[in-house]
Amino acid sequence: MGVPDIPHNGFGHVQFLQGKVAKNLPRLPLRPDVVIMDPPRAGVTAAVIDHILRSRPGKVIYVSCDPQPWWLKHLFQ
Repeated sequence: MGVPDIPHNGFGHVQFLQGKVAKNLPRLPLRPDVVIMDPPRAGVTAAVIDHILRSRPGKVIYVSCDPQPWWLKHLFQ
């Protein structure tokens, strides 16, 4: 991942939270512009999705090998 190159490419406003979800959820800022998630094959729990949605991100990008993860089916119900 090109994290060390971020300041050199004009992306000083970008914050990366990389690692275990339990450690990073409390560090998630309120109203982030974008949340990019690349979870393990098992996906993420409903509690994680709830926490992320409560932070009111502008966009959520969810990288998944499952074209229709379970939470997407229930998100807009």
